[in-house]
Amino acid sequence: GDFALAREMLAAAISPARQAAARLAVRAGVAARLPLPAAVAGRIAAPLASSPACAFSSPHRSLHTVLRPRIGVAVCPRSPLATVNLGESSVVSLKVLPVSALSKIRAMSTATAVAGASPEGAKQGENEGTIESVETQEETTGWERVIGWWLVGCSAIVVVILSIGGVTRLTGSGLSMVKWKPHGTMLPMTKEEWESEFEDYKKHPEYIYKRQYEDFGMDDFKFIYFMEWFHRMAGRSVGVAFMLPLAFFAAKGVIPRSIYGRLAFLGVVGSSQGLVGWWMVRSGLNSEMPKRGEDGEGEEWQYNTQFAAVSPYRLAFHLSTAITLQLVLLTTGLAMLDRGRLLTRSPALQGRLTWLWRYGHAAASFGGLAAFSGGFVAGNRAGLCCNDWPLMDGQVVPEGIWEDRLGWKNFFENQITVQFDHRSLAYLMLGFTAATWNAARTLPLPPRVRTALNAVLLCCAGQVTMGVMTLWFHVPIEIAAPHQLGSVVTLSAFVWFLHTIRMVVPGAKFIPIPPVK
Repeated sequence: GDFALAREMLAAAISPARQAAARLAVRAGVAARLPLPAAVAGRIAAPLASSPACAFSSPHRSLHTVLRPRIGVAVCPRSPLATVNLGESSVVSLKVLPVSALSKIRAMSTATAVAGASPEGAKQGENEGTIESVETQEETTGWERVIGWWLVGCSAIVVVILSIGGVTRLTGSGLSMVKWKPHGTMLPMTKEEWESEFEDYKKHPEYIYKRQYEDFGMDDFKFIYFMEWFHRMAGRSVGVAFMLPLAFFAAKGVIPRSIYGRLAFLGVVGSSQGLVGWWMVRSGLNSEMPKRGEDGEGEEWQYNTQFAAVSPYRLAFHLSTAITLQLVLLTTGLAMLDRGRLLTRSPALQGRLTWLWRYGHAAASFGGLAAFSGGFVAGNRAGLCCNDWPLMDGQVVPEGIWEDRLGWKNFFENQITVQFDHRSLAYLMLGFTAATWNAARTLPLPPRVRTALNAVLLCCAGQVTMGVMTLWFHVPIEIAAPHQLGSVVTLSAFVWFLHTIRMVVPGAKFIPIPPVK
């Protein structure tokens, strides 16, 4: 059958006479190239030639899956002839042309397997097999890499905008522009224009409940106004960077159909992000008058952010949609740049790779939830309470973590609860990331996968460290701003890592050679 013929071909590869292998290849309708020295080829192919029990096969749709320890079978429709390539001392790959009955198959995987370069590696390979990063052959337009870099560039712009937004919030600049002008782009130019904007600002809660008690003048107002204006203009820039190239690619008809839905999502959600931002700002411009204590004073109510800040719900939504846009842009861009790349594995590694996949997705999920909860930490100024670590006010579970009057809103409005949740999610993210790294430690992963995983672990450790420092130093801008930016970088690293393992297949897909007549 298929296995017998493939075994015969590999056995012939070690023959001193290359003519014998060539004749065998011609019988199978393929051409052979055998530059590998006979000694190395014998080391690899002899077990196959002598022991049929070393192979495992199973059907895979219209293809036949041939799984052998440390032997890769590659399918490549590029050439009209299939090739037995033994060109590297540690690599064996077999490229087989699809037969006419399967000629309509567009995407087929290419697999390689690495023979043991060291005694330890050889022993491990005999027991488990190998994992290799390979490519599928898909119908392309030739513009995939251009489109990929465009989308990755847009995701980088969104990261910059998120960073600017974090600084805007930390400097208290978000409520300085009390009007929304989608068509306006110019800063106030004259003294009269600045005074008009300042007078409008004085009519709103942030000035009434907070700024008037501070030494706050025109120069201070100009600074916070510029920060908010710059954030809004930066948001518009990504719209231009996205829409103009999109129109160009659409006009040329080079956009793959597989990403139509994602591009539509990006266009709709991205276009509405400015409106979402204004919806958030409006919640801070329409705050109700705070209630004082019976003595007319109560606590320092003018500094209570509930009366001079935006809704934490809307802030978290605004932040989450921006991060979602960035991650979708990055995911789609990577898919275009690295289109169709797979991981192959031997059956012995299937279970371990499954756990790696599960740990990785769990860690990424907790990272996403931690970033989402960070919006509520920011909206409630929860970083200004419980500024010790690893305990919270000297306790594992601090007092005041639950207030009956708030009920379920404790998770979103109680400063102590919000910070406790944020810490817990960060610990879970770091723990599952460490578990993922440990699961991958002894796996023969391709370098690109291991590099991405190391980047994830480094980002998670750095992010948790910056979070602790933000608490210890009572949320200084110099640390808090990189901490918010770090959440986006960490999630991007997760996307990169999951992209490298997202297309793990059951094994090398092998198209059977037609029977020899």
